[in-house]
Amino acid sequence: MDSILKKYILKPVYELIFKFSPRWADLIESEIYKFRKKHINNKKILKQYLCVDISVVAKQDNKTGIQRVVNNIFKEIQNNRNNVLGTQLYDNKIVIENNNVNDEKELCELELDENSHMLFLDSSWNYYRDAQVVLDKLKEKKVESSLVIYDMFPLIYPEWFPSEHFKHVYYKWCKIFFSRVDNIICISQKVANDVIEYYKKEKICRNKELNVFYIPMGADILDNSDINKKIIRKEIVNIFSSPTYIMVGTIEPRKGHKTVLDAFKNLLNSDIDVQILIIGKDGWSNQQFKTELRKSIYYNKKVFWYQDITDTELNYCYKHAEALIAASIDEGYGLPIIEAAYHGLPVICSDIPIFHEVTSGNAVFFNVNNSQSLADTIAFCYKNHAYMDSCKIKIYTWKEVTSLLINIIDKKVTPYRIIK
Repeated sequence: MDSILKKYILKPVYELIFKFSPRWADLIESEIYKFRKKHINNKKILKQYLCVDISVVAKQDNKTGIQRVVNNIFKEIQNNRNNVLGTQLYDNKIVIENNNVNDEKELCELELDENSHMLFLDSSWNYYRDAQVVLDKLKEKKVESSLVIYDMFPLIYPEWFPSEHFKHVYYKWCKIFFSRVDNIICISQKVANDVIEYYKKEKICRNKELNVFYIPMGADILDNSDINKKIIRKEIVNIFSSPTYIMVGTIEPRKGHKTVLDAFKNLLNSDIDVQILIIGKDGWSNQQFKTELRKSIYYNKKVFWYQDITDTELNYCYKHAEALIAASIDEGYGLPIIEAAYHGLPVICSDIPIFHEVTSGNAVFFNVNNSQSLADTIAFCYKNHAYMDSCKIKIYTWKEVTSLLINIIDKKVTPYRIIK
């Protein structure tokens, strides 16, 4: 109910008001939040605990890329470390949910001692007001804190995000965290460099040095050594009866779906008999792509789009595709590349720094945002089977990734950069 209220009522109202007065939008949002507050029943003091913020996935898991990372890392932290709690930001406090004697959810406030650590793992941007108070309390009690950053795109590419309210919230969130946390842990060296550049540009004030680290991402893969075709939809199995490329990711501006659509139009018009299966949820600012896709004579014949692929079906696609196409203009990491490499599926990707970092050059590159370059690359690779060996791409398990993150928290790793 809360998610429906936010999506269809509160967010549109904030957006409308924000266009006229950001200050009034902030005030109204704050007042509504106060009105909907729940009672916190008790308080616990924790000693030598690792508390992990999972404010978003605890309420609703939309299975986005970030939420997949949050779920996998949190699971591994729980499996490999004692005294771990998944927490939420609420009413300027760190809280957990418990079931009371009537099996109803009740909130309990947590207070950490100086030997504990607070890890902000989730994409809890909308909780920036709570985070500001919480971070100040942590600082006062000498509790160290770390923040995981997935990308800086709302600030680097504001034109990709239509929501002025969201960009405002994200900016506030960054300013608050960057001025208060002890460590920022990025999901790639490229993101770490973006963080450092932003930090310097904004001239953020701190009274203590900020440690910047980066770690790789893992592969969210099912054990599919013997996939049962009976649980794969027949129409999906049938698609792969012809040479089919796949593209995985939410349909939004930076992913390059329009470039891919134009490239396959060129290929099919040139009588190169290949197909593309686009796998991803309907995102934002993608109306041109959707209009052109549905008008295409190849739609649902040679060009397919599925929004509801299951994990098992996704793994089937990775296992049977000709190659993965990653056409992004920019990325924080690019998990589909790692997932493709797990299956030995060749990768064709845009020539951008993060894809060179993730693949270590073990992919075929095309000029970014250039449909003709992509079409020529696909045609050459398909006719000559001139793909690179994706098995050479380094793959990390989520256990390995989490171990690296824990080593940072335990101060066993030298920072990538220390900035003031």
